Formats: sequence, structure tokens, C-alpha cells
Amino acid sequence: MATAKARVQAMGGRLYFIYLPSLNAFVGSHQEYRIHRDQVLSVVTKLGIDSLDFLERIDRTPGDPVKLFAPSRPAHYSVAGYALLRDAIVERLEKNDQGSIRID
Repeated sequence: MATAKARVQAMGGRLYFIYLPSLNAFVGSHQEYRIHRDQVLSVVTKLGIDSLDFLERIDRTPGDPVKLFAPSRPAHYSVAGYALLRDAIVERLEKNDQGSIRID
């Protein structure tokens, strides 16, 4: 990830890491899953890479988080899940860039 960050910066860009939780983070005992997430995000933070933790966003969203996942494809989000992800990405980019981003 450090190499990717350096390459992106060399081109004048900014690297973002997006943590995308799976359905396992919300069903059954998910304590171990969240510990792993914390470890991953700790590495990203230590490397100084901007990140978006989509699990936090899902946690703040009212309703059943399981409905944000595709019923027949648990490694994928539903239409509502992808819309929430899109909004979270746009908000994160606007926050850092202090501007407006248009998505058609």
C-alpha cells in the first residue's frame, strides 16, 4: 500500500482506501470480524492513507444492515447498499477537497 500511495502521489493524485465490510460483519458473532477490521485500518492510518470505513457508515444508517446486501450474493451489496456506498464516497471526497463532485 505504501508503494501504491507513492505512485499515486507521484502522478499528483491522492490514494483512498475504502473498507468494505461483508455480510459477516452484521450476522452472528461479529467481534472477531471487527477486530480484523481495526487491524487493517490501523495499517492504513500508519501509512498516512486517507480512508473511508463503510462499516461505520452502515452502522449509522437506520434499519436492518442485512438489507444492504444482495440476498443471493452475500459478497455484494444490494441496490440500496451501493447507493449508500456511492453517497459515502462522494461525501468523503467533498470533505477532503472542499468542493462539489458531480456524479451522473
